[in-house]
Amino acid sequence: YDDYMNLNHVSVSIPSTEYPWKKVMVTGKPGFCWHNITNKDLRDIDVNERLQTKKSGADIEMMDIYCQLIHKTPTINSLIHVNTTDLLSFACMSPNTLLLIHPMCARFLNRIMFVDHLEEVYLGGFITVANIIVIRNYGVIVTGSSMEQAFDTFFYFEHLVRLQHDLIKLQSANPAISITEMDVEDMEQLQQKYQENSYQLAKEHFDARKRSVLEKSEELMQQIEHDHS
Repeated sequence: YDDYMNLNHVSVSIPSTEYPWKKVMVTGKPGFCWHNITNKDLRDIDVNERLQTKKSGADIEMMDIYCQLIHKTPTINSLIHVNTTDLLSFACMSPNTLLLIHPMCARFLNRIMFVDHLEEVYLGGFITVANIIVIRNYGVIVTGSSMEQAFDTFFYFEHLVRLQHDLIKLQSANPAISITEMDVEDMEQLQQKYQENSYQLAKEHFDARKRSVLEKSEELMQQIEHDHS
């Protein structure tokens, strides 16, 4: 994402070799540049220690929300919270339902959870099987059992939301155009097929994106060397 300054939060939970029950979350320090990230830009957060002091109301910070999600839900290992224009718009829409307009929507069938207030995630004994948590008028948090799956989920959900916004704009400009959703039973069958191989698909997608970034970086370095020669 070129607009990397809008990137709010990316974290991964790693097991402690000394204490297997202890959860440590690795994330970036505030204000660093994602394009030039190094080990010095990362910090470790003891999830259990962070949650020892109970907070309420305005004292609850987003880091508390991230820690609570990783602490309460065993299947959540990675979090991505990115405020892109389309995801922020989706969180503020009413109703903000993902329309079943594309076969790729099948992967999000019954996997999106809507929360009215931020505090609900922290105070309510929050446990979810959703991959997408939409906090109304606030933003979208994407979760995954691995960074590959979290990235894959974020990538396709953001693209589908953008497609939905484009269709709604088109319909607003021409009321004669109708938006037709796919049949729910067909979506359920597609979802079942996707889940059979979801981890491998996510890994292949993530690896392909990494190769693309590395190739672009290598081309840029070669261009810089050529310009200085």
